[in-house]
Amino acid sequence: MAEEDEKTPEALVIPSLAKEMPIHMTKEDVDTLMTEGDLMTDAIIVFWEEFLEQQYLALVPEAQIALLRPELAFILLENGEIDEMKDILPDLPFSGSSHVFIPILDPDQTHWSLLVISVAQQLALHYTSKPAPYGNQDLIQGLLLKIKKWYGWTRITCQEMDKYLEQSKTRGNSGVGVCITMRYLLLRRLLQASQSQKVSMDIGHKKLDEQRGRKQILDLLDYYLKRQPLVLKG
Repeated sequence: MAEEDEKTPEALVIPSLAKEMPIHMTKEDVDTLMTEGDLMTDAIIVFWEEFLEQQYLALVPEAQIALLRPELAFILLENGEIDEMKDILPDLPFSGSSHVFIPILDPDQTHWSLLVISVAQQLALHYTSKPAPYGNQDLIQGLLLKIKKWYGWTRITCQEMDKYLEQSKTRGNSGVGVCITMRYLLLRRLLQASQSQKVSMDIGHKKLDEQRGRKQILDLLDYYLKRQPLVLKG
C-alpha cells in the first residue's frame, strides 16, 4: 500500500468529479486528524467515504458497492432486533449491493476496524490491526448475526484478515488504516475486476505508513476546504 500513500491530492482527485461536497465537522474533528496518534472521529471517516464515492464509485455504478456510515454501523451494533431496524432505517444498503463496507468503532472509542460483506459469497472479511480480542473481533459477532438475519441467510462465514495488517505502533492510528484499506480494496481489488470474476481480498502484506496516510487525508481535506467552506457541527 505504500505506493498509494505517496499520491498527492492533485493526483488522487479527478477535477471534473470534484463537485461540492459539504464537510460537516467540528474543530475537534479536524484536530484529531492533525494530531499524530489521536483517534480519528467518525466525521473524518465519513469525509473519506464521501470522497471515495465521488471520485471512484461514481465512475463504476454497476459495481454496486456500498460504504456504510459509522453512525449507521453504531446503530446496528447498539440496537436489538434487525426487523425493527428495517422500519427505522429503510435505506440501509444491504439490498442490491454486491459488497458493503462497514467501519466499526468499539464502544470505548479506542479502535477502528473494517468489516467488508461479500453478499454473493455470504462472506464477511474483518480487517483490524489488533489481534483478538482487542481488535473488535468479539464486537462484530453480534453484528454478523443481524446481517445474516437481514438477508435470510442460513450461515455467514467470517474471515479475520489481521494477518495482512501490521499491528499499529500507535493506538490512535487505526482510523488511518481503515481509510487506506478501504481505498486499496476498491482500487486494487474490486473495481479492477468484472462482476463475475472472483477477487482476492487480501492486501498483500504491505506495510502501512501511518504518518503518510494521515497527512494524505489531511491534505485532501485541505484541498476540498479551499473550494468550499467547512460546515461546523454543534
